Amino acid sequence: MPLSRRSKPRGKGPKAICAIRNQLIQNFAAPASLKKLAASTHMSESKLNRSFKQVFGHSLGSYHQKSRIYRAAELIRYRHYFVTAAAFTVGFSNVSHFSRILPDIRGKPKIFSAE
Repeated sequence: MPLSRRSKPRGKGPKAICAIRNQLIQNFAAPASLKKLAASTHMSESKLNRSFKQVFGHSLGSYHQKSRIYRAAELIRYRHYFVTAAAFTVGFSNVSHFSRILPDIRGKPKIFSAE
């Protein structure tokens, strides 16, 4: 997951953490490599996770997964994607896993259908 020059985080402050978040949002379908993200901020993996959780209330992995789920829910509800297509579009390779965690994060699937 290469970082663009524009959003390349430097240092250990909240700006670096926000740049990581922006990178996750821009590349939500790509798997997040904690090791690469930590190296780009000059932090250890545990320090990055702690700092990210302090700023956003979720671990980096949890935040990334939830953002992918929310994006998939938007695709299902507003763009009328099938569940399988939405899962693959946001980067899930296992549709069964996606279907199991979707209701845990977003509620029952009926809320995605148009009223």
